[in-house]
Amino acid sequence: MVETATLGKGVQGVIMRAFRSRDYTITVTGARDIGPYYRRLSFAAPELLAAHPPYPSMWIRLWCPGPDRLYQRAFTLVDPDAAAGTFDIEFAMHSTGYAMDLARTAQPGDVVQVSVLTRDDYIRPDPMPPGFVMVADPASLPAVNSIVPTLPDDLQIQLWLGSQHPGDEELPLASHPGLRASWVPHEELTMRLSAEMSGVHGWFGWVCVDTAQTRAIKELLRTATGAGEREGHAMGYWTIGRTTG
Repeated sequence: MVETATLGKGVQGVIMRAFRSRDYTITVTGARDIGPYYRRLSFAAPELLAAHPPYPSMWIRLWCPGPDRLYQRAFTLVDPDAAAGTFDIEFAMHSTGYAMDLARTAQPGDVVQVSVLTRDDYIRPDPMPPGFVMVADPASLPAVNSIVPTLPDDLQIQLWLGSQHPGDEELPLASHPGLRASWVPHEELTMRLSAEMSGVHGWFGWVCVDTAQTRAIKELLRTATGAGEREGHAMGYWTIGRTTG
């Protein structure tokens, strides 16, 4: 991995400090592929996890080396273990991008700079609804896998997953007695949900895919579930046609 000690964070670093982020260094302990287009890095991060107890869908920002400075990218923690001070991060791989370079070249012993912001993501609904309808893709699959095991066993979960590459359907998926998962071509997510989603009134809606489809699916979920303006969770993870990884 490229040496990062001499690279600055530019305007992004100023913005992060303005939002009162806390900075840490984490150390790579392992790397492996878990699919043709999916890679997992393991990290030791005792200081970070001691200061920030893990919660479902917890995420941090990695500072990835570019040609002129460091660029931040957000990733969900996978299998965080506060007692051991470890977690993994999974990368939905594509051809180019600073985070992709980091994932491909990281070796045990490499040190990565990260920042942690105040919690501002998924909050477990209270009271619990009768079901969850979730829409995700390989990029947001780690968040799904961190939320699903925390849900009550008698809760129904409809999970729609957008496949982008051969082998995506074989990616590890958290188990739950009420889970019904469907993989569809990523570009068809909005169309398929519009045509096939039913029986979810009163459920909690959760969508994290590309920005354009997230906007459209958010409205579909709101109509289907009867949710209010601020209910549910929707976040665009990436933008089609823009290399941000």
